Amino acid sequence: MDGMIHFLYNSGFLIFLVVFLSTFIGIWISSTWFNSRIDSTIKTKRSSIQKKSKTKVSQTEIQQLRKEHELLDEISHRYYSMYLKSGDLKKDKQLGYIFQKRPSKTDDLSEIIGIGKVLHRKLNNLGVFTFKQIALWKKSQVKIFASTLEEFPDRVARDAWVAQAKRLHQNKYRETIK
Repeated sequence: MDGMIHFLYNSGFLIFLVVFLSTFIGIWISSTWFNSRIDSTIKTKRSSIQKKSKTKVSQTEIQQLRKEHELLDEISHRYYSMYLKSGDLKKDKQLGYIFQKRPSKTDDLSEIIGIGKVLHRKLNNLGVFTFKQIALWKKSQVKIFASTLEEFPDRVARDAWVAQAKRLHQNKYRETIK
């Protein structure tokens, strides 16, 4: 028996076994922690939504919010109009709105699930810098961009970039894109 343990120790098997087990336990602990964080976040958001739905809002508050919403829509429209007039933003029939050079105000496109560093850089090289640009894509433009991103051809539709971009744009700028 001592000879077998000596053989396993010399062959590195015990070291491999210890490393493997510690890695497995570490992964299990971190995934358990991550899932508990997600559950607590979901519970917090549900409770917040339930509290807001029970709160009564006056008509003047509703009118105030509508005015603010309209003002933000106007600011966003002026922002795009400014870039269109300057020539920095072009409306391409095939690609939609494309910046000719990097705008002063950009969005972090990697907030869209499915866009990592590589795709973020590729989109920037194609002139896409904002959530609004992606949110305004039509089906034909989704196909064109999907084919342009050769390594990830189905990523745009599969990960619903357009829907995500609409939601992210609305959350950031309070402008609804239909």
